[in-house]
Amino acid sequence: MSNVLINSFPKALGSFSIYSNDKQSFEEIPKGFSGFAFSKMEYDAALDNSLKQLFLGLLMHDKVILRYDDFIRCIELLGSRNIMTLMQEDALTVLYDQRDFAYLERDGDLKLSVLGKLKPIKDIFYGYTNIKCKSSKDQSKLRQLVDSKKILIDQDAEYSDEEKIISETIRDFNSKKFRTALGVEDNTPNFVEKSIKLRVCEVAQGFVLQNKCNAESIIQDSISESYLKQKIILNSNLVTKTEGFEYLLQKKGIPDLFYLFKRNILSVDDLIKIRDSGQASIFRKWLKSNDFDKDKLVSALLKKKNKSIKASAVRFLYPTVIGLFNTPLGITASAIDSFFIPKLLDNWTPEVYLDEKIASFIEKKQKDHIKSRQLELIKKHGLKESFDDCYCGSGRAFSKCHGEI
Repeated sequence: MSNVLINSFPKALGSFSIYSNDKQSFEEIPKGFSGFAFSKMEYDAALDNSLKQLFLGLLMHDKVILRYDDFIRCIELLGSRNIMTLMQEDALTVLYDQRDFAYLERDGDLKLSVLGKLKPIKDIFYGYTNIKCKSSKDQSKLRQLVDSKKILIDQDAEYSDEEKIISETIRDFNSKKFRTALGVEDNTPNFVEKSIKLRVCEVAQGFVLQNKCNAESIIQDSISESYLKQKIILNSNLVTKTEGFEYLLQKKGIPDLFYLFKRNILSVDDLIKIRDSGQASIFRKWLKSNDFDKDKLVSALLKKKNKSIKASAVRFLYPTVIGLFNTPLGITASAIDSFFIPKLLDNWTPEVYLDEKIASFIEKKQKDHIKSRQLELIKKHGLKESFDDCYCGSGRAFSKCHGEI
């Protein structure tokens, strides 16, 4: 089974204040901060991209793993019933992680620190009360699914993994070469540098969590490429499997799946139909066992079908890291890691799945959506047929004017 941990969701910038037992209130002056999304625009763009990667992950992998906070956000953004559907199909699960990173005031200065997360612990202890649905029946069902399918990992009480991450991050940032690679210059504001350190810690923690929950792949924040290139000798021209798959869908004229979902053209049930087909299962096995160069992959899959052709010589990159574009920090999408495989399954080519399953299914959904919208407009403006004059007065037929959606 192919599992992927998505660790690219943004964290909004937030401050901490100390609660005073004497005053029975929080102090006015903040004592620390966490997060690294500086603006709502940056946060929204990053969140949109992470959800896009989630939809791609559902097609490319047998199961997608979300960290607790991201899982709760997805319930709010995608709807509890959609999350329930994905969990029932064993396509999605939640990792109850309990650690985070923050800058906290110590001895008059802000120090990079480990922060224990109480919400996941309390959620388990009190019966998953943070998982909320509009329907009490749905809420009960989703909580039962989470209870039976959640992933709990062994996190030591001494925070040793996190403390190692912090000490290594501090040591790395003492290197000018390392700082420059991550976009930190001499004139970089101290606050921005601290936020980049938090992102580096988040990336490092992602790899620790990937190992602990036995996920074969991980989708990370874009800063991971810059970080790992300083740790490991990497080929800067590598492209991840997720990037390659996304590029192929674009080349074949298949729109962004999350975009279609937002426009109510594609539902989660539709996505399940695509990923649960026999061809989809074969495609995921093929994808898991092959390593390809992007150009050769595209050449192989965009040419006309020929069942006699075997793609045993084609290469593809295994997805370990996928970037997330971050404009303020000037960091672009990333990639890492590859390995080579011998052959494809006999008498089957991946283009069969891309063309006959995904493309044809989505094309039909789009046509149905356009037809439905046209009928709505015809009824709304009192037209009889789509070839009647358009209601806008242009003199053109409705189907060639406002009916051409």
